[in-house]
Amino acid sequence: MKKPLKRDLTEIAKKHLHIDTLRQRFSDDLDFHDVSAWGVEAALTAAYEIGYHMSTDPKAAAAAKAAAKEELRILKIDAEARETAAEEATKEAEEDAEWCMRAQESLREAEAREEVADAEHKAKAHAETYIARVRAERARKAVERSRSEAADETKKAQEVRAESRWMS
Repeated sequence: MKKPLKRDLTEIAKKHLHIDTLRQRFSDDLDFHDVSAWGVEAALTAAYEIGYHMSTDPKAAAAAKAAAKEELRILKIDAEARETAAEEATKEAEEDAEWCMRAQESLREAEAREEVADAEHKAKAHAETYIARVRAERARKAVERSRSEAADETKKAQEVRAESRWMS
């Protein structure tokens, strides 16, 4: 873009859009602006008038056309770069979301395994307790039977002694 045209566009941006410079400053806060519709209209009208006056000079018209083509080419490249960046950011966000879902699923599986292990441990403890109680009950009954049998044997032995004394 020729310096006189750039200077004219910068003046239009300052006057109608309240933008200090048209240079790219690599910051959203500095490169993107909120402007009113009437400000855009005034800026476009002023640019049109400059272009109209330039069209009376064939050399100026050809230079303006070439500059406009170059600006359009740059804008297309910029738009493609922004689109690519947006696609990459979307892909990264999707990958991050997928990773988070896998991590959450792994956590749920680990918690489930811990719950199963806890349940198995509790079941085993209950089973061991039950088996110990059953064995203790069986042992108690065996002791009672043994005592009962011993008492019966003692009683029979006493009866036999008593009979043998009586018979003698």
